[in-house]
Amino acid sequence: MSPSLDRDHRAVRVAGGVLAALLISVVLANVLWPGPPSPAVAELRMPPSQSPFPRFPLRPTLRAARMDANPKLPMRLLMTPLQGIVNRPAGELYLDVPTGVAGNTSRTF
Repeated sequence: MSPSLDRDHRAVRVAGGVLAALLISVVLANVLWPGPPSPAVAELRMPPSQSPFPRFPLRPTLRAARMDANPKLPMRLLMTPLQGIVNRPAGELYLDVPTGVAGNTSRTF
């Protein structure tokens, strides 16, 4: 037998042994620790009727900032966090982006 075939057979045996050890450890873990998960995990869930999104009060004045039809990516990456920072205490700023550009984040020029 050539040395490369012997090395390949040894590698297959080692990989099979590692896979068998992993499978045996999974079976042993399931046998040694059976039972339902701890009740503390179930208590951390939100009730289905509650919304996970926060509600922000509106301010009396709503300001709209119109963006260019073809804004560069750095401008778009700047305006979105700016909108979030301004609207953190209460909604006041709305970005007016043309419909053909709003969904295309890869457009840079």
